[in-house]
Amino acid sequence: MGFSPSILIVVALAECWLLLAVPVFAQPSLTERVVRPIGREDGSLVVYPGVSQSHLRFVVAMLARSVRVPIGFEEVAQEPEEPVGDLAKVPIAQRTPLIGLTIARALDALVAADPRYSWREYDDVLVIRPVGAWRDPTHFLHETLGPIELKAKRGIVIVRELYDQKGLPMKWSTGGVLGEPPQGGRDLNVPISVTLPSANMLDVLNGVTKSHGQLSWLIEYSRGYAEFRYSCVLLVTFEGKFGGIGPAACSGY
Repeated sequence: MGFSPSILIVVALAECWLLLAVPVFAQPSLTERVVRPIGREDGSLVVYPGVSQSHLRFVVAMLARSVRVPIGFEEVAQEPEEPVGDLAKVPIAQRTPLIGLTIARALDALVAADPRYSWREYDDVLVIRPVGAWRDPTHFLHETLGPIELKAKRGIVIVRELYDQKGLPMKWSTGGVLGEPPQGGRDLNVPISVTLPSANMLDVLNGVTKSHGQLSWLIEYSRGYAEFRYSCVLLVTFEGKFGGIGPAACSGY
């Protein structure tokens, strides 16, 4: 026995409705991802008024590990600060725990604790920088480099070439593992490629992190000047493997 055309139309419409009714679960955007526990470093995922830059660098690396998104951090150039003290001495009422917050709210808490900083999503990387640096057209990270085509090179080698272009010889390097990271993850030294039709130095750093896929960048200064000759760049994987390079001595982690 056959089916009439009207019955076939009803069946087809019903099937379409069922397809439309199936929910589609999209990956949360970068800023909507939630900070989750990561192990023994959970206690460090707090910020507080007067937080040191060394603690901020550590928090940034731990946030990237927790939410699995690339983060860039440029510190405020200043004279060397005292080593961070015991976090246990910070009153609980002054601490803002970051676990359970979206990464956007966590970064809001970070810049509230130190209002010298602001953050934004920049080319699919969450970037925290000094407020004035974002507005400074003469900042070395905004310097135009022209077309970039770098093939099958380690990220730290790409950074070194940026210094080489300015005739700045390397005087400092560091490497190691941060905290007690989980096993696995992508190696820091995996060859990557960065191709950009037009770029500044900030674009190149972001391109390195995105090409690697599990990497963040941090800039530290050896002296109280935000200049390329006093800068050191650290690359940190989500699992805490890091390497750094610069023309002046920096503290690293």
